[in-house]
Amino acid sequence: MRESHRAAPGWGLLDRSPATLFEPRDEEDLRAWLAEAGTVPLGLRGCGLRGCGLRGGGRSYGDAASGERLLLTRALRQVFELDMAQGLLRAAAGWSLGELTSRLLPRGWALPVLPGTRHVTVGGAVAADVHGKNHHVAGAFCRHVDSLRVLTADGRALRCSRTEEPELFRACCGGMGLAGIVLEATLRLAPRRGDRFRRRTLACPDLDHALLELGQATASHTVAWVDAASHGRALGRALVYLGEPHEETAPPPRTSYGLALPVPPLGLNLVRPAVARAFNAAVWAAGQRRHGREDLQHYAAFFWPLDALDGWNRLYGRRGFLQFQCLLPAGLLARRGAAPFHELLELFQAAGGGALAVMKTMGPRDEATAPIAFPGPGATLALDLPASPAGRAAVRRANGLVADWGGRVYLAKDALLEPAQFAAMTPGLGEWRALRERWDPGRRWQTHLSKRLEL
Repeated sequence: MRESHRAAPGWGLLDRSPATLFEPRDEEDLRAWLAEAGTVPLGLRGCGLRGCGLRGGGRSYGDAASGERLLLTRALRQVFELDMAQGLLRAAAGWSLGELTSRLLPRGWALPVLPGTRHVTVGGAVAADVHGKNHHVAGAFCRHVDSLRVLTADGRALRCSRTEEPELFRACCGGMGLAGIVLEATLRLAPRRGDRFRRRTLACPDLDHALLELGQATASHTVAWVDAASHGRALGRALVYLGEPHEETAPPPRTSYGLALPVPPLGLNLVRPAVARAFNAAVWAAGQRRHGREDLQHYAAFFWPLDALDGWNRLYGRRGFLQFQCLLPAGLLARRGAAPFHELLELFQAAGGGALAVMKTMGPRDEATAPIAFPGPGATLALDLPASPAGRAAVRRANGLVADWGGRVYLAKDALLEPAQFAAMTPGLGEWRALRERWDPGRRWQTHLSKRLEL
């Protein structure tokens, strides 16, 4: 087991405190370490694993995969078994979704749910129950998980599903890595011929028009880019993108994402309000020219546009940035339209505005599989802004508004939510805490997020 000591902040680069990192070579190495650590009394070296967090690709923005001690699962990539006849994939937890996609598309299959970056691992996708542009038709990631193999705090490797050890399955799906180590997952795949998407662009003058277009769209994949940086009437104008897989006669012979442009370490924040306004104005102008038109996009450009910049989080400088993502319930939006979203944009505008914002409509919540997971009926708005004192105050205020409105905040993005707010947002929290108590009564698995939210 390799051990190192360095900072391991979230993608928002907020917490640069030193951490002890444990990196197993494979599952056998991991199990040997867990057995040895389990014999160390609490309070001694390694803390008998108490307070150790799990970290995959490190793409959670806040503190969901940060802590004083972290177990790195990226090397768990020994299992990749594809059942071509049934469309089932058994994959180890350390594979990234981009790596799986590059292997699956040439074989005529695809992951049915993809988030906004290809660097999320299988284990991280289960832990956060990630969602994509097609949640309104396909649900979140864990809906397509047939079973998991989990290493529990007491050293047992158990297979769990909706019918076999269902409580462990429910504790792990959307459980932020706090119920056990996901070793591998068996996933149901979607047939896919080709590696491109047909994308139609609609330019909407405001959020109400964008919500209307998203709500009545029949496309399988929908998302809206929102101008959160401009002033006056321009604030909230949006480009709605409607996407469908472009079916070819055969799968692509190979899938390549090309080279990402590296962003060097920067000491200064380059994402300043004037720059963000100019960038958004250019995006809006280009979108207006494409209004009503279709184009073809490669898989990577459609799902993961920001991955074209390797280390784009460095653009915010050493102070880092905050990512805010909320879900507002369908009933609230039916009564008030996009007014709550616009109120949030104005709040963030006063704190310097958001450089990049996206909005999506969402489908039903899968409480039976993931009791505390984020996705559910309504619409979600996500944006980032510099981690200045004004930005932090704005996010805290926004969290309070979302709680008052009956909405939710996405834990994979969050850094500032308070325990009472999360409890008010999450009716399934009591049930999940009971599940976690059964599978990790000694709180072996802890992160900065779990401590902050008293999970």
